[in-house]
Amino acid sequence: MLNRAIQDERWETVAGYEGLYEASDAGRIRSLVMSIPGGVKVREKPLILRPKVKRNGYLEVGLNNNKIKTMQYVHRVVLVAFTGCAPQGMEAGHIDGDKENCALDNLCWLSKGANARMAMLYGNTSRGEAHYNAKLNEDAVQKIRAEYDKRKVTHKMLAEKYHVSREGEKPAS
Repeated sequence: MLNRAIQDERWETVAGYEGLYEASDAGRIRSLVMSIPGGVKVREKPLILRPKVKRNGYLEVGLNNNKIKTMQYVHRVVLVAFTGCAPQGMEAGHIDGDKENCALDNLCWLSKGANARMAMLYGNTSRGEAHYNAKLNEDAVQKIRAEYDKRKVTHKMLAEKYHVSREGEKPAS
């Protein structure tokens, strides 16, 4: 089925990269030109870019324009190419919760809150020690809780002792 979708895929220009890149409704990005000394040359056959999977699970590609490379999320590039700029306050979301499925029919504009709820629904949020920015593991948390229950210790005192911030607070620099 995927091969059929790729055979019938439609391509649209990537906004801001006209004549350089195109996005497909199958969720692929291709380069139309190549860099050569003294400028760019149109490719005989467009090159499909291989996206990288970021630590957060989203696919990302590097797009060049006038020797300036920017990293872009594939799902956002595809959605903008086919629907135009994001409505104010909206984010690109994956309908099936699969961050690597960047096909147009799996993407939609969502409010930040709706996107967060969808991520929770599909289990795409990391909590506790699984979160990429976690500083404490479960054992350390249990130790801290036991210490907190035994004495009159404030959250501020615990945060300072373990070099973390209190919930919802920015760490001191």
